[in-house]
Amino acid sequence: MSMQDQQLEQVRQAIEGFCHNRHKPSFEPHNPMVEAYAEPYSSDEVIAAVNCLLSGDVRMGGETAGLEHDFATRSNSQYGLFCNSGASAKQLCISALCNPKSDNALQPGDEVIVSALAWPSTVWPLIQNQLVPVVVDVQADTLNMTTRSVEAALSPRTRAVFLAHQYGNPCEVDAFIELCKRHELTLLEDCSEANGARYRDQPVGSFGAFGLFSFYHAHHLSTIEGGMVITRNAKMDDLMRILRAHGWVRDVRDPEPYISRHAEMDPQFLFVNQGYNMRPTDLQAVMGRVQLGKLQQVLDDHHRVAARYAEGLNPYAEVITCQRTTEGGYHAWFGFPLTVNEDAPFEVGALRQYLQDAGVECRPISCGNIARQPGFKYVPHRVVGALTNATRVMYHSLSLPVHKGISSEAADHVVRTIQQFMQAHGVKR
Repeated sequence: MSMQDQQLEQVRQAIEGFCHNRHKPSFEPHNPMVEAYAEPYSSDEVIAAVNCLLSGDVRMGGETAGLEHDFATRSNSQYGLFCNSGASAKQLCISALCNPKSDNALQPGDEVIVSALAWPSTVWPLIQNQLVPVVVDVQADTLNMTTRSVEAALSPRTRAVFLAHQYGNPCEVDAFIELCKRHELTLLEDCSEANGARYRDQPVGSFGAFGLFSFYHAHHLSTIEGGMVITRNAKMDDLMRILRAHGWVRDVRDPEPYISRHAEMDPQFLFVNQGYNMRPTDLQAVMGRVQLGKLQQVLDDHHRVAARYAEGLNPYAEVITCQRTTEGGYHAWFGFPLTVNEDAPFEVGALRQYLQDAGVECRPISCGNIARQPGFKYVPHRVVGALTNATRVMYHSLSLPVHKGISSEAADHVVRTIQQFMQAHGVKR
C-alpha cells in the first residue's frame, strides 16, 4: 500500500470513528428531545464527499451523470436532470414548457391548477413565466387535490395540472391521468415530499410529463441542497440541460446538430437559448448516490414511526384526524400530519405547546392555504371555491416528526405525551 493509500485509510477510519460516536441514536427519558429532522449523513456520505474533494474535481461531471441515471432508473423514468435545488427543478421544468423551443409552448396568461397546500416554489415559477396559478382545495383526510376540485377549476386557458403528493401521500394518479387526457392537459408531479412513494406499485413522478424532486437537507434523500427532474421526453430533457447552464449546449447528449447549425460559432462556447446557472456539483452527486442506495431503509424507518403514531392516536379519532393514505398508495411519510377537529375541547396551539414542552418538535403543514399568504396578494392568480379544507389545515393542523433517528422509545414518548394531553382535556380513549 502506498503512502497516499495509507493516509486515505487513516482518514476513512477517523471519519468512521467520529461518525459512529456522534450519530448514535439516543433518547433520554429524563431529558427527552424528539427533533423535527434527523442528521441525514453517516460516515458513508462523508467519506464519499472527502474522496471527491481529494480528487480535485468537484464540478458537475461524471458523478452527476451517474446520479441522474441511477435516479431515473429507480423512478421508472428515462431521463434525470440533477440541479442545485428542488425549487430550481421546478423553475427549469416550467421555463422549458414556456420556452419557444418547446412544442406547443405555454403562453403568458395560460393557467396551471395547483393545490392550496402547495409550497411556494411550486407557484413562483408559474408567476415568473407569466402563467396564472389556479388554486383549488384539498381533501380533508388525504390532504391531496381531487379531480372534482380540478374539474371545477377548468377554463379555456387551462393548460396543466400540477399535482402535489402532500407529505408523501400519493394522489389518485390514474384519475388525474384520465382527466388530463380528456382535456388535453399536461400533468406535472411535485414529489418534493414524496421521494420513494408509489401509486399502484409505480413510483410517483413517473406518471406525468415531468416529476420534480427536492434533495434538501431534511428530505428523504439529501444532497445538502439539490433537486431532480425526471421525464421520458428526450427533447425536453435536452432543453432543460441547456437552460440549466446559461443556454449552453455543452451538456446535451448530442451537441453536433447545434454545432452544424451554427458553424460560424466556436463550438466550445455555443449558447443557443436563454438560461440560468442551476448546475449542481459532483460533490453533491456522490452524496446523493450513497443516499439513493439507502432510500428504502429510510422509507422503512418512516413507516415504522408513522405506524406507531397511527396505532397510538387511533383511539382519538373523534377529536383529531390523521392523514389517510390514498387507496393503492405507498406513503413516504415526510411527516405525520394531524388536524384538530372542530368539536375538540382544545386548540391545536395548546397541543403543539404541550408537545414542545415535552421535547417534541412540531411543524405546520406546508405553508397552509397559500392563497392566504401575504405575498400572494401581489401576483395574478385565481381561486376556485372557499378552500375550506386548506384553511382548516392552516389554522388547526400540525405535523409530528418522522425520520430515521426516532427510536421506538422516542416514538412511544410522542404518543404518550399526546395521550397525557388528551387525558388532561377530558378526552377518553
